[in-house]
Amino acid sequence: MMYLKRLVVKSSIIILLITFWSCNSLNYKMRKNEKNTERIANKIFLKNKNVFIISHSIANYSYVFTYLNNNEIEWTKIVNGRIDNTQKVKTMVNLNDFQEVFFEDYIECEAWDYSYLNLKFYSDKKLIDYSFSIDPNCFIKSESRNDFLKNIKVDIENYKKVDNSLYY
Repeated sequence: MMYLKRLVVKSSIIILLITFWSCNSLNYKMRKNEKNTERIANKIFLKNKNVFIISHSIANYSYVFTYLNNNEIEWTKIVNGRIDNTQKVKTMVNLNDFQEVFFEDYIECEAWDYSYLNLKFYSDKKLIDYSFSIDPNCFIKSESRNDFLKNIKVDIENYKKVDNSLYY
């Protein structure tokens, strides 16, 4: 009987250590991904003067996109803090067309799971740098009240046709 109690205690300790180790490993991967996503996004911003991030902080992946010219977006998928792939997709958006930018569309889609959308670009020589805690599915499906976000949503939907893992 005493042997059985010791076995149960030892097994419980081993299970507890394994759980603790796997949680720490996942947290490390998420922090690494967040840190490297920011680093990659900053490089892209310096090069193209605009960058957008869709990220899930409780996951080990994120997406960074940038408008290259008047008809192309470059999407970068980051997994475990490394660039997984880069793809170019056609667009109809010209960031220079938007003089006033309003961000009301995100309010109804606030999320508490650490998903977010970060927008960083220049509008009329003024730096716009906003980060929103949003549910990507809700954001895409919500009705847009301004042309800027409406066009961003269309571009996100177009990329989702290429890479269905964009959001859940």
